[in-house]
Amino acid sequence: MKKVFLLFIAIFTIISFSQASHIVGGDIAVKWIGPSANDFQIQVTLFRSCGTGAAAMPTDVTVDLYDLNTHANVSTFLGFTRVLNPNLPFGDACFTPTGLCVDEGIFTKNVTIANRASGYFLSYDICCRNAGITNLANSTADGMTFYCEIP
Repeated sequence: MKKVFLLFIAIFTIISFSQASHIVGGDIAVKWIGPSANDFQIQVTLFRSCGTGAAAMPTDVTVDLYDLNTHANVSTFLGFTRVLNPNLPFGDACFTPTGLCVDEGIFTKNVTIANRASGYFLSYDICCRNAGITNLANSTADGMTFYCEIP
């Protein structure tokens, strides 16, 4: 019984001190690609910490399209193409910080969006933030929402 209790304490201690790293930033953008006036490319860029215990980069994103005036959901886009750029370089010839590891995920999708006089906005949500963020009360439970308007 004593061995089981010690094993339980050891596992609990390891779990308590382990931290997962998550999303540290990102962006959503939309650009007209033509040839028609309604052909656009949506691009979501995510940055995540890739240190020890890091959470995986998503394999796909879900972007919602809303009416700008009523906020009614008009469409949902899935099936983005992902490009993963691991361990981005930081610094320059004068200074290179050590111990930083950040991956970049770029998700793109070409879509056709109908004309709408009121315009649209796009939204992408992801959970959670990095444990190292100090200006949020509970960063590992707080997500991010990326927002972009099409007038």
